[in-house]
Amino acid sequence: MRSVWDLQTSISQRLLVWSGLSISAGLMLIFLGNSFWKGFGVQAAAWGGIDAAIALLSILRINRRRSIHGSPEHMSQEARKLKRLLLVNFRLDFAYIAIGIALAYLPSGASWQGHGWGIIIQGGFLLFFDFIHAQTVPPLVNPKPLQAFHGSEHLPFSWIVGKPAALLIHGFPGTPAEMRPLGKALHQAGWSVEGILLPGFGSEIATLDERSYAEWILAVDDSLNELKNDHSPVILVGYSMGGAVSIISAANCRPDGLVLIAPFWRMFPPMKSFIGTVLKSFLPRYFQPFKEFDLSDPKVQSGIRNFLPHVDLNDPEVQDDISHTIVPVSLLDQQLTLKLKEHLAKDVGSGEVKYVEVDAEHDILSESSPSWTTIEKSILDFAGHLKNQSG
Repeated sequence: MRSVWDLQTSISQRLLVWSGLSISAGLMLIFLGNSFWKGFGVQAAAWGGIDAAIALLSILRINRRRSIHGSPEHMSQEARKLKRLLLVNFRLDFAYIAIGIALAYLPSGASWQGHGWGIIIQGGFLLFFDFIHAQTVPPLVNPKPLQAFHGSEHLPFSWIVGKPAALLIHGFPGTPAEMRPLGKALHQAGWSVEGILLPGFGSEIATLDERSYAEWILAVDDSLNELKNDHSPVILVGYSMGGAVSIISAANCRPDGLVLIAPFWRMFPPMKSFIGTVLKSFLPRYFQPFKEFDLSDPKVQSGIRNFLPHVDLNDPEVQDDISHTIVPVSLLDQQLTLKLKEHLAKDVGSGEVKYVEVDAEHDILSESSPSWTTIEKSILDFAGHLKNQSG
């Protein structure tokens, strides 16, 4: 997750840019404008000077404290202070705007009206500036990685037995653990099987904010090309989000077969996408989806197991980890981008297509799922047919 020092530096640099523009515009208006614009210019130059001083002092302070206070505890404390300061300033900005409105609309002459509108513009900018940046402050600087993902079952696996090979791609927020039952079935049928861990998942879950869909696609492309060098035929199997990644990778690397299990497919209407893009700037950049849940409740556990079927939800340490899990909102952007990419990846190739629909929850690959037998048989039949064609 992004360092609070980097965040503070970024905020200060942006404020410095605004101050430079304000000072430049203000000085120009003071010398060239009429009475109204001179008043406006005075406010722009004055506010710009104050903003510049605040930004420069903040950068100096950040550089000094960065070298002294680098522990997670200090950075968490600094993050809380930063968010509190931004929200206090956000409230004060309303007062600035109110003062500006009073000056702008009172019968006090053009010069004072210019001063009023100058204050309104500066206060309005800072209102949005402070609020939006307050949403970027993470609740914790170094979130604790889930202990639930530290088991060996969540690690990548590679079982090599022969020429036919399958590459298995897990979903969100899963790991290779959810692909192991299918991997074992393919392995027993004579297929070499590889299950990879996408960057930012499993024990690396705390780094998700630093990841992008491009990394996921590259990881699949590399593994797929490596398998194609030594194996034939090669099939790519993607589950859920891994299905969207697999479609794009299949367009890049052309496996001999592609299996999509409950893949992302729904596109957002253009208006909803536009509204989401506008609104996301005003929303917190991080959220804790399980913070208010009673993780000892069997109903809650049942819902979570649809996405995390391989974790021990009765373990108090695991419950504590999950309840404090921080998810960056940017993940939603990544998944939306994958959906858009999926929509564009139309050149995967034309060939025999088989569609199998089952009545199941999202844990469709769990051996305890009522649909597991149907899913297993359908994929093994497809793989066997492909192997026979290649042979």
